[in-house]
Amino acid sequence: MNSITGNNCTPGTSECSSEWTAPRKTAKTKDNSPQKSEIPQNNKFSNLDSEVTLENHSDAVAMNESNKIPPIVLSQENLNWLELDKSFREVYTDGFESLLKGNSIFIFPKNVEITLTLDQSKHSYHSYLFDQEKTTKAIIIKNVPETILEEAIFQNLTERKFPVRKVKQFTRRTESTTEKLSIYFIELGNAIYNVNNIFSFNVRIEKYRPAGKRHTQCY
Repeated sequence: MNSITGNNCTPGTSECSSEWTAPRKTAKTKDNSPQKSEIPQNNKFSNLDSEVTLENHSDAVAMNESNKIPPIVLSQENLNWLELDKSFREVYTDGFESLLKGNSIFIFPKNVEITLTLDQSKHSYHSYLFDQEKTTKAIIIKNVPETILEEAIFQNLTERKFPVRKVKQFTRRTESTTEKLSIYFIELGNAIYNVNNIFSFNVRIEKYRPAGKRHTQCY
């Protein structure tokens, strides 16, 4: 009979099986079944016909980073693009770029005067400010005759699609009179810096920087 010392035994004998059992090695079975990950089933084309906004089209923003003029958005509905494109190119030598997004056409002009053709042709369009321009900007316009009313400048800029909030004319007070100056205070977005004329007068756009009591503003 074979002797058993500690864990030494003859494998397969009754003595070995009663005193010590080797651990079973079990192989991990690999689950080859496909993993069930949740995949959104939304139709990625479902919003193409809805009105597009700048926040949803980062490539539209990238195309216009150089000139910082907000794009003009046209609907393709009842639009003769070939005729409109021809009109643009005949009048505006600065050129422009266009981008199709869903049912809308983005126009990226070099200046804001392109809206005049759209107004004359009665085409419906809209524009907006970039995210970084949504805060109110205070600027002053110089070289406009002091006889022009604040309401007239407000209407002129609004018709040119600038989101004007306020127009105030600078004044200079003396002991007996209040003199109107050819300087106007404007609140709106950065796109105003692309304006170079108002009522056929060449104007200068400057950032508003309060400095003492150089001029008294009439509010």
